[in-house]
Amino acid sequence: MISFYGLYARCDGKNSTMEDIIGNIEHVRTKAGIDHVGFGGDYDGVDVLPEGLEDVSKYPNLLATLIDTGRWSEEDIAKISHKNLLRVFEAVEKVKGELKNEEPIQDTMTRQELIDKYADLKAITAIFPGD
Repeated sequence: MISFYGLYARCDGKNSTMEDIIGNIEHVRTKAGIDHVGFGGDYDGVDVLPEGLEDVSKYPNLLATLIDTGRWSEEDIAKISHKNLLRVFEAVEKVKGELKNEEPIQDTMTRQELIDKYADLKAITAIFPGD
């Protein structure tokens, strides 16, 4: 999910622009694939927004700019604007249905138990780097 918080899209502390957001969207697409890209403005929770994406009325400009690059198809735009999110939500609803009769796990795990259980996940090394 690409955040539109204006100070997250750049590393230099300056407010971002729509072009910065497009760069981030394209980077995630390159690294993760089109089926794993989405974006959200967080318009009700931030005080700094990118120039050119100050409110949701600017979304058509963002999508048109992506199409104008020649690197984004109409299907790609549909995926990042709603299809990917709907696909994930449908999967979540399916899992919710499968787990509806299970009680939540309330166990506490030690740091080492967590590392041992999820050692195969790449992200675990970022959370718990080697000692």
